[in-house]
Amino acid sequence: MKKFFGVLTLISVLVTAGCSDNNSSEHYSSETVTTLQTTGIVTEAVITKPAEEKLVVVSENNYIYDNAKILSNEDLKECNNYAGWINSKLMLNTAVVTTNKLENLTPEKYAEKCYNEIFQGMGSGIILLINNDTNKDYLYKHGTPILYITEQSEKDAFFYATKSIVSGDYKSGILELLSLAESCPKCVFDNGSLFNNEQLLEFESTLAIHSDKNIFIVTTNNITEKSNAELAKDFYDRYSSDGKSCKMLFIDKKLGEAVLTDDSGEKSNDKISQLVKANDYCGAVREYFKVIGIVSGSNS
Repeated sequence: MKKFFGVLTLISVLVTAGCSDNNSSEHYSSETVTTLQTTGIVTEAVITKPAEEKLVVVSENNYIYDNAKILSNEDLKECNNYAGWINSKLMLNTAVVTTNKLENLTPEKYAEKCYNEIFQGMGSGIILLINNDTNKDYLYKHGTPILYITEQSEKDAFFYATKSIVSGDYKSGILELLSLAESCPKCVFDNGSLFNNEQLLEFESTLAIHSDKNIFIVTTNNITEKSNAELAKDFYDRYSSDGKSCKMLFIDKKLGEAVLTDDSGEKSNDKISQLVKANDYCGAVREYFKVIGIVSGSNS
């Protein structure tokens, strides 16, 4: 009996070994074929995404992009001059875009995209969209204009502007709507949001009293690749583009730096710099007023 079971066990071992050899052979063969099939140089297809089409062709000193061709050369020049004045004297990135086709965008998204293309989405400013596609014109506001251009004033301006536009007088309609920018500050350009409304009113009214001195203040969070000295010069050149002498205090919140500039060039002031580094921006402005010889509204 033991012998019988011994024979059965031996047969089982042989059969199992045979099956194992067959499986191993098949597995090896399969691996060999797979290896041969995947050996060699594999070329992957490179899919290049087409460049996104621009809504406007940006050019220097151009603020009116009349893609719909609705303005005469004379009207375009007058609108461009006014928009240029807003850009320099009110420090607001400002442009007008006219279009016959919204490219499947809403007026709001179309105007926002135009702002990003023209001004790289930076600073404070407005885009006026004259929309001949769906006839819904739109004023896109970025930064400080959101605070100063009220809903009621915008509604009133559109009421009168639309009358002009419907009658074909696009120039008058555009000038009416761009004039909303004049409700924004004319001396203090708080792009860095460093001051509350009370402080802004104090500084703006102080500088308005001394408007003959042509003094302005710019604040920012410098996210550009430029140094603050370079960026401050850009603002100074922009504001003084009419050739008049002026004075500027530039404050960058991000790096805690202050730059003082006038016709003789860039200057520094240790006390103002210390106040800025301590985040006492209001104190820095009042100290600046002392340096240039004027009295702040809070002390008068």
